[in-house]
Amino acid sequence: MPCGSGMLQEKEKMSEVDGHPQQEKSRKRSIDQSSSVIDIKIKGQDGVEVFFRIQTNTMLLKVLRAYCQKRNLAYKTVEFLYEGDRFPVKRTPHDLNMRDGDQIDAMMHQDGGGL
Repeated sequence: MPCGSGMLQEKEKMSEVDGHPQQEKSRKRSIDQSSSVIDIKIKGQDGVEVFFRIQTNTMLLKVLRAYCQKRNLAYKTVEFLYEGDRFPVKRTPHDLNMRDGDQIDAMMHQDGGGL
């Protein structure tokens, strides 16, 4: 079976149980889950979308800072939301169960508003 991205590969091994050989199957991913790649987008309030291809073990902080740099925004002035909620930026897409094509919303932080 050819090794391809994300394909499962079956491998047979022999082991002994009570002195008798026994066949057992094991599954091995050709690409480790910790290094799989997904595409995500970050959408600003103005509707501009910036796309990123990242590994699922990359801290989101790195991606969020890259977004701010591309858009010429100060990182501290932007709030990021995933599925409508804020999230710890030191987490990875794997930690948040993000999937290919998911979206992070970027909102400008606002202070005040009261009279």
